[in-house]
Amino acid sequence: FGMLSGPSWPLGLGLGAVHGLLAAALLPAFGTISACIRAGAIRAPGPMGTKWGWLTPFAMVLGHGLYGAICGAILQNL
Repeated sequence: FGMLSGPSWPLGLGLGAVHGLLAAALLPAFGTISACIRAGAIRAPGPMGTKWGWLTPFAMVLGHGLYGAICGAILQNL
């Protein structure tokens, strides 16, 4: 936040949404590193996590964005 325009909720929302998008895009890599997925205890997430449900990528972007907005708003008021 300090390297950009300073902490704010819109900046936190944007950074969080980008982070959520990257996290959703990297979900297929869990099939290679997660012992639970390799053992078959959990189904592989598929592209953008859509095999876990079609709302998974949306929920990840929304959740990360909301968390970033809250963090930005709190840091702005400190």
